[in-house]
Amino acid sequence: MTYFAGADAGAFASKIRDAGGQILVEPMEVGPMGTFVIARDPQGNPFGVWQAGAHTGYQLHNEPGALAWNEAMTDDAPGARKFYTAVFGFRFDELPPEHAEEGIDYTTFGTGGNPLGGLGAADPSMPTGWLTCFSVGSTDEAVATVESHGGTVVMAPADTPFGRFAIVEDPWGAPFEVMQNPAG
Repeated sequence: MTYFAGADAGAFASKIRDAGGQILVEPMEVGPMGTFVIARDPQGNPFGVWQAGAHTGYQLHNEPGALAWNEAMTDDAPGARKFYTAVFGFRFDELPPEHAEEGIDYTTFGTGGNPLGGLGAADPSMPTGWLTCFSVGSTDEAVATVESHGGTVVMAPADTPFGRFAIVEDPWGAPFEVMQNPAG
């Protein structure tokens, strides 16, 4: 599940409701580790908010085995952008022309500086909702490992301007993405 950092889980629960989202799990403390909220956006995509305590979140980014990206694919991308802007203050930016695909509704989001993830219109052949993308040393090897452990390939490895990318599912049907950095 994709979690967004929030300084006050209760305040974010209120913002989520006010913007048309649904709270699935009210703010819940996890001992000294922190407090979380589980919600669903108006498009039906579940996500979480994490208020850090002793556990502040991930420390590695974009290194093999660590988080590389989070993205949501939804049937109502404009509505989702409006919701996440209202709740988190995200700014959405179109991809630069050299990376954009003709006719594809996909934007990156963040609160300034480097993008934190992406949000786009759903493709009927792909999973919808929030997906976590993990950085890997080799996309092809990661896909082979997924398959050898009972997982399936949703989208075969393909080269993109951002790196070699694939979408897979674990043996229980949970989708996730893997990406090899182009320099890797």
